[in-house]
Amino acid sequence: MRIIASGDYHLSLREPYGIMRAEGINTRLQDKLDAISQIVDYAVKNKADLFITVGDEMDQLNPPEILRYKFIEVMSPLFHAGIPWRLIMGNHTYNNIYYNFQGEEKLLTLIGQTDFKIISEPTIEDFKGEPLKDTRDSKGIPLSYLPWCYIKDAETFLKANPNRIVFGHLPIKGALLNDYEVRSKEGLNNISNQRFIFMGHYHKYQSSNNWCYVGSPIRCDFSERNQEKGFLDIQVETNGLDYTFIEIKDRDFLQLEFSEPSDPMEYINNMTDIDGAIVKVKLSGTNPWIYSVNKTEVVKTLELKKALKVLSPEIEVLENKKKKFTMSKDSTFSDNIHTYCKEKKRLEVEDQMQEMLSDTVNNMKEL
Repeated sequence: MRIIASGDYHLSLREPYGIMRAEGINTRLQDKLDAISQIVDYAVKNKADLFITVGDEMDQLNPPEILRYKFIEVMSPLFHAGIPWRLIMGNHTYNNIYYNFQGEEKLLTLIGQTDFKIISEPTIEDFKGEPLKDTRDSKGIPLSYLPWCYIKDAETFLKANPNRIVFGHLPIKGALLNDYEVRSKEGLNNISNQRFIFMGHYHKYQSSNNWCYVGSPIRCDFSERNQEKGFLDIQVETNGLDYTFIEIKDRDFLQLEFSEPSDPMEYINNMTDIDGAIVKVKLSGTNPWIYSVNKTEVVKTLELKKALKVLSPEIEVLENKKKKFTMSKDSTFSDNIHTYCKEKKRLEVEDQMQEMLSDTVNNMKEL
């Protein structure tokens, strides 16, 4: 049995990293639709038995009709090939009453072109096929689906339905949040009783023990510029499963960082063409240096280098960066960590810093 899994497309009509073409479609939206089309074509050519999208197909709860139409259009080869499709709801689209795709589900069911189901609550399915080894009591391949829900409810569901192949959209404790080795401190923890878990939600492709994050097939912002993007080809046999990550080539996200006293234009003028790239420029220096940089010229030159889009330069004034952090004599180290993270707008690392402080204090006590 072959399963194709992908997700976290985050389709939107308002794509900040694209430009509008004459036909009224944002170029970044078209990039995403083209990537989905590649995945669907792969599934059809390789005669997949099941196609699963693991959540956040759209970037909002009630997507506009034109966006839903475009999405169904690129998925339509599945219908003609008779490949079943399971659409799992993620945190950006979750609502089991008002979710607009339910109209498409009823329509496609009436047409009878494909086996299409929207997964809005924890569900099990014994999918057609030869049962796996030691699950001969099942009527097919033992699958579970976990849309966005409370962690305690998901763990209760998993405990009641062990030894299955799980697809869902939830955090897993210990998974990487990004490329900076920051790991999730919340999420599913009691998952050892499952055969394997394939998740959406975190956009970075990664695996550990009996779980894997599918990742997204295309970059959603600049923090993902160095990540591999693609989807999973999963082979399920009677003795177990194996999976392969299939990479999709996305357009380049290029971040250029300049600091005083460098000359951004000297560097940019010497660049070769960056055909189709999306470019972000960061300037870091004192106010006089930042004002001396002709930001309009920077943007125009990069556009002449054939960049698809150049974002407005991001500015960091060094005087603010060098501002001395002061601590109250009446505060604790723990209080100061919180204040520091708040001032630096880095609250996501506060727990990690607090743990480091606790470890240091405990080590000192032992000495």
